[in-house]
Amino acid sequence: MNDDEADNSNYDLVLTVDVESISDLNAYQINPDHALVGKFIKKVAMARACVDYRV
Repeated sequence: MNDDEADNSNYDLVLTVDVESISDLNAYQINPDHALVGKFIKKVAMARACVDYRV
C-alpha cells in the first residue's frame, strides 16, 4: 500500500518478474496462469502500466 504521504496517483500494486532471456519473457506472457491473472486484473484495475527492461 502507498504510504499515507505518497501521491494518491501512485499505483498500489506491482508485479515483478525476473527472467533469464527474452524467450523466457515471451513464454511467461503466454503462460496460462499469467493469462488467468491478467483477466482478473482487467476486471478490477482502473489503470495499469507495463515496463519491460533488460539489466
